[in-house]
Order: sequence, then C-alpha cells, then structure tokens
Amino acid sequence: MFGGEMMIINYNPHSDTEEPGPERDQNLNPGRRSSWVNVVWKHSQHHQEHYTTPKDTSILQSAQDWKLEVDLDKLVFPPEIVATTLRPDMVLWSPTTKLAYVVELTVPWEDGVEEAYERKKNKYSHLAAEASQNGWKTNIFPVEVGCRGFVATSTTGLLRKIGVKGRSLQQAIKSMSIAAEKKQ
Repeated sequence: MFGGEMMIINYNPHSDTEEPGPERDQNLNPGRRSSWVNVVWKHSQHHQEHYTTPKDTSILQSAQDWKLEVDLDKLVFPPEIVATTLRPDMVLWSPTTKLAYVVELTVPWEDGVEEAYERKKNKYSHLAAEASQNGWKTNIFPVEVGCRGFVATSTTGLLRKIGVKGRSLQQAIKSMSIAAEKKQ
C-alpha cells in the first residue's frame, strides 16, 4: 500500500483452532473456537501487527473461494470478470458468488480527499457496469489516506466491511497514518 508496507488478509471459514494472533477480541469467549479473519499490516521485515476479528462481521463470509490480486507491479484485472486495461490497486473476487470488490488507494492532500474519492469512483464505474452485464456484482472502494496522515472515512469503512473493528481498527488506522506521514 505504501512502498514496502503491505496488508495480508487470511480468511478461514472452518477453523477448528482458536483465533490466531497475539491478542483476542474481548467480546470472544476464551475457549470459543470459531472462524476468523486475520489481518496483518506489515510495516517492514521486522515489524508486523495482527488484528483478528470474528468472521460474522465481515463481507468475506459470503464466500469461501476469495481470490486477491494486488498491483505491486503489473496487475492484470481478472478476465473472468471483465476485460479491461484498468489497473486498480486491489481486486478481491469470488467466482462462485460472482462478487467483486475493487479497491483503489489514493494519497491526496487532506483538502482533496473528497475530490479524490469521486474521481476514483467515476474512473471505475464503467468497469462495474460492464461486469454487471457479465453477471458480476462489483463494488468500487476508493480509499484515501492523506499525505499528512489523515485516514478518510472511506478507508475505515472498508476495514469495517472486511471485519476489522474496535481496538484492531484503531491500531490499523494509526499504522496507516504513521506510514503515510513517513512517505512525505
């Protein structure tokens, strides 16, 4: 997302082990075994933070065959959804449910966050319409982290949709803010 940083999402719909990670959500019963979503925000080779949330709070629960493509070099948009030359930052899709989530990160000046959101939403709206004609439900998620560390509500909204909440959400926001400030 920012230079050498990355976010890794692991989804286990049928876990028979306790939730991974160093901390447990306080709302979970200590001995409870459940499905989980594990988000790792990796700052560098030496530092990473784990955030774990129960799966029932996530859009990821709607399928078990999610695929994720991230534009680290040359992302090719999944042709099974639609043929396009557009290259969003991330595409998350499920072939069985025909659900797709297109994520486009922007790092604007703080006073340009709303404009950046609208520009990215418009940029990919035609892609979503074409995908719809092919039977896919495609959601466009422009997310913004201001270049001085402001994390927009679009970004926190996406994190909530994938199941990151409470203390884990606050830690993720803080990590993104610090990473954006360091890139100045």
